[in-house]
Amino acid sequence: MSATVIPMHAPAAQGAREALISFRSVDLDFAGRSILRGIDLGIAKREFVCVVGPSGCGKTTLLRLIGGLLSPTRGEVRYGRA
Repeated sequence: MSATVIPMHAPAAQGAREALISFRSVDLDFAGRSILRGIDLGIAKREFVCVVGPSGCGKTTLLRLIGGLLSPTRGEVRYGRA
């Protein structure tokens, strides 16, 4: 199972692409099980992003990483300027 992340660029988002949130080689293991592997993603200011996929593929886990409720096993989640 895998999720698909589709960045949708709003007209105002064209131009500067400094990421407000970025995932760099993020892995997350839980209870000896690989939950997320090799996530690389940048979300820029005014960018609209959809995460779609079947139940259990890691969508909510990705949001918990963004919210700081979970920490990655490897890699990093960075927060830029607003």
